[in-house]
Amino acid sequence: SIQIMARALAPDFTAEFALSGQEALTRLREGEPPDLVLLDVLMPEIDGFAVCRHMKADPRTRELPVICMTANSDLDSESNALLAGAADFIPKPVNPKALRLRVGLQILLRQRERALRRLNADLEHRVAERTADLRLALQQAEAASRAKSQFLANISHEIRTPMNAIMGFCHLLGLELTAPRQIDRLAKIKEAASQLLG
Repeated sequence: SIQIMARALAPDFTAEFALSGQEALTRLREGEPPDLVLLDVLMPEIDGFAVCRHMKADPRTRELPVICMTANSDLDSESNALLAGAADFIPKPVNPKALRLRVGLQILLRQRERALRRLNADLEHRVAERTADLRLALQQAEAASRAKSQFLANISHEIRTPMNAIMGFCHLLGLELTAPRQIDRLAKIKEAASQLLG
């Protein structure tokens, strides 16, 4: 059975084998995780369903696609495999062409999922950068607005103080002047001072 699967998967896929459930879990914990796990339901020590449940409980192997296989003809085997977390189920005897297609499909799905996660991470990073840029631009705009308001308040004060003196002296001069030409010129000074004060 193992040789048939190895021949069916070669040359496109490299296969490594564990002969018991415990050996499979040990190799998964200690080595580099594979792209996919083909799991026979009937294994010594720990059956395939238990191995699959252990894998799905471990954060390091949780995302690995698992394809369960069994020669059991009972109706519950496929359901139990899927409930344990398997992505697919293949009955034995294994059809080599179907095995290659199912393995290829699960690996392709995993590659696309990884690519999607990378794109999401990149998008989140870019959104965070843009948000930080917008926050900085808003802070700069608020600082500029405060500076402008302070500048206008200072200028207003600097103009109002002498302008009040000019307006006051215009009023006093208006009480003393009698020549119409001088009164007209003084009225124009008062009007310009009022406009500037406003």
